[in-house]
Amino acid sequence: MADMRISPLYSDINLYVGRFSNKELVYDNDAINQNIFLIITTPIRSKWFRIRYGSNIPAYLFEPMDEMTSNRIKREIQSLLSRNQELRVKILTVDVYPNYQTQLYAVSITYSAPNISGDPVEFQFGLNKQNA
Repeated sequence: MADMRISPLYSDINLYVGRFSNKELVYDNDAINQNIFLIITTPIRSKWFRIRYGSNIPAYLFEPMDEMTSNRIKREIQSLLSRNQELRVKILTVDVYPNYQTQLYAVSITYSAPNISGDPVEFQFGLNKQNA
């Protein structure tokens, strides 16, 4: 059955306007992706009135790059969305792979956003110490 919705359900200010895009707003899956990335890269207890917002991942990025740290990042991503009240999505899979040459963790999150579409969405990005 085709999606009959014409206007976007979710929107947010594009935090990367001028750097990666000239659009001032992001919609639906792009808005969700941006929020997921913000939650992941915000150190926990760094927001004064929302001390539980964020994740431990920025601290993990300064630990030795190995499979153990990759697994810690993966487990943190799997649990942090509900803890941070990102209830628009249901995580299906999370993969984290260390790239030792570039000193970057390649992250792939597959999720479903039932209010937008029943199709799974894959969100890929890299994490390194500069994100922290």
